[in-house]
Amino acid sequence: MNLLFRRFFALFLCLCLLCSCFLPSQAEETEPTAPPELLAEDISSCSLVTDADGINLNPLFDGKTYYGYASADQAHVTLYHEGGIGSLYLIFWLPYGPYTMTNNDTGAVHTCGTHGFLYEFQDLVEIFGTAPSSVTLTFDNGPVTINELTVYTPGRVPDTVQKWEAPAEDGTDLILFSTHGDDEQLFFAGLLPYYAAELDYEVLVVYMTDHQNQSTTRRMREMLAGLWAVGVRTYPVFGYFGDVKKATMEQTYQWFESQGHTREELLGFVVEQLRRFNPKVVVGHDFNGEYRHAQHMVYTDLLVKALEISNDPAAYPELAEKYGLWDVPKTYIHLYEENPIIMDWDQPLESFDGLTAFQVTQKYGFPAHKSQQRSWFHRWLYGYRGEIRQASQITEYSPCEYGLYRSTVGADVEKNDFFENVTTHAQDRQAEEERLAEEARLKAEAEAKAKAEDEARKKAEEEAARKKAEAEAQARAEAEAEAKRQQEQAQQARQRKIRHLSAGAALILGLVFYGIYPRKNSRKFFEKYQKKT
Repeated sequence: MNLLFRRFFALFLCLCLLCSCFLPSQAEETEPTAPPELLAEDISSCSLVTDADGINLNPLFDGKTYYGYASADQAHVTLYHEGGIGSLYLIFWLPYGPYTMTNNDTGAVHTCGTHGFLYEFQDLVEIFGTAPSSVTLTFDNGPVTINELTVYTPGRVPDTVQKWEAPAEDGTDLILFSTHGDDEQLFFAGLLPYYAAELDYEVLVVYMTDHQNQSTTRRMREMLAGLWAVGVRTYPVFGYFGDVKKATMEQTYQWFESQGHTREELLGFVVEQLRRFNPKVVVGHDFNGEYRHAQHMVYTDLLVKALEISNDPAAYPELAEKYGLWDVPKTYIHLYEENPIIMDWDQPLESFDGLTAFQVTQKYGFPAHKSQQRSWFHRWLYGYRGEIRQASQITEYSPCEYGLYRSTVGADVEKNDFFENVTTHAQDRQAEEERLAEEARLKAEAEAKAKAEDEARKKAEEEAARKKAEAEAQARAEAEAEAKRQQEQAQQARQRKIRHLSAGAALILGLVFYGIYPRKNSRKFFEKYQKKT
């Protein structure tokens, strides 16, 4: 028995040692990883309210976003959370306008709502630099109706929170002129997910109607939800004209006139959008209104007329003064038969995990328009039994077929991209930055070259001056040496002359003496003279 126990124990130890060989080392287990992103917590509750005046609190936190109650002319609400308030998400019943938000911890005041969005996301950490424990919202721009107020702790809020950006004035890449809410998800299905989300272009939808003449702001909320779902982050422009369906385009114009909107006003609205946002590409409805919808026809009629005058300073001069002029480089019209282009909305998009642009519209875009789900549009987009899964399957009013109606940059060749032959505003800015950088580089190189040449010139001048000075010094030295040599030579010549004169004088004297003294004494005389000299 003891032997058997020892054998089992030995086998157990061997297995333990064997398993330890396959376990990762401590260093491998503790490899550094990025800390997980902090997620914001929804702490919305009436219990956060410490002070309120002129506003009904119950609808603010009931989770129902489609209705609310109007406040008094002036209202405020104060929220407090000990752990700090990271962000606020306000959903208005109607566009409101400016209101203020006060950080009660520091007294700092921030003005919000300047764009009049229905959905307002306020990042308090970004605004105030910290998450205040107490904030006060003050509405003194008249009665306000808030459908819902969501309060979050610091961190990343859910992706369903609509954090809209204001349209880029002077910098919109593409404007889609959609008459109604849902047209952008039907006849232009695929366009928005591809250009706005996948390519991240500045895409703006300009609706002719906000549907408020029929459904207050419900359709506007559906439009916003649909745009957000397909990747559009730029808040759309809602035209203030009514939703109407007449038999003809002329009858539609007459109806607008009966509502107080002249044709000049309608055209000015479109001209304003072109001049204000400077689109590189605009896209409009079929001239025949897709399914003969006269308001679609009116919107496209206004668009093509606006294209011809948007660059004319004499047309709507007040808009020209305010925004400047603009000539749209490219205009595409849905189902236009001339210069046709076929867009492929059936390619998978990385931005939507492999869904195609058309599938994104099917799955997220059109379903946001809840009021339109029982219309014939549903069968047109999905088929009777859901058999339509590709944009290319739709043959009537195909969302893939367009025509290049107008171009200032030449005809399409590839015919598969609205932006063929044009660049986006971001690419223009990048090119301009690169141009300026290249100019700065060339200027710096030229300045450096000029400086080097100047330094070389100065150095050469200094070297020439040094050599000249040396040459002059050497010349002076040589001249002095030559003068000294000549002086010495002259002195030597004088000395030789003196010697010669002395010798001559001696000779003459000798001859004289030679003639006076007797010849017999002459030898003795000359011997004495030579000794003296």
